Amino acid sequence: MFNILHDGIIGSANIKEKNCELIVDIPYLTNRIHPGFEHFKVTLCNFQNLSFLAWPSELGKEKIRLNDFNGIFSEEPQILSANVAGDKFEVTCNIHNAENKYCGGEMIFTCTSAIVVDQQEKTWSIEELDELCKGYWDEWANKNKKV
Repeated sequence: MFNILHDGIIGSANIKEKNCELIVDIPYLTNRIHPGFEHFKVTLCNFQNLSFLAWPSELGKEKIRLNDFNGIFSEEPQILSANVAGDKFEVTCNIHNAENKYCGGEMIFTCTSAIVVDQQEKTWSIEELDELCKGYWDEWANKNKKV
């Protein structure tokens, strides 16, 4: 699912009971649903074991492991890609704050499932999100073909 949300920015995050709710700003996809939509709400169910292996902005410095929920999400990480390693999700992120000590990193966590809803509270399956994304990139490719 995070690969489908490529280039989305996690604008806010909070914990509700055992779940993590993310607001992922991704207007290039959400505008395909309804003009003016800007984000999806992603609920990560039974969210645990969060860490962020940050890439230092300064060359030659060691990676930094962050575990502070608010600190990790306060930088509004941009989703680049994701994969699964065992029972852990690894989401590679970019950080656009030039004054930060790090420029991105790998967000690592566990969860049992995810629920994605749009701004009208419609729930989207992974297959529907994939089709939405595929439609965008097919259209983009057609617009940018070299003649």
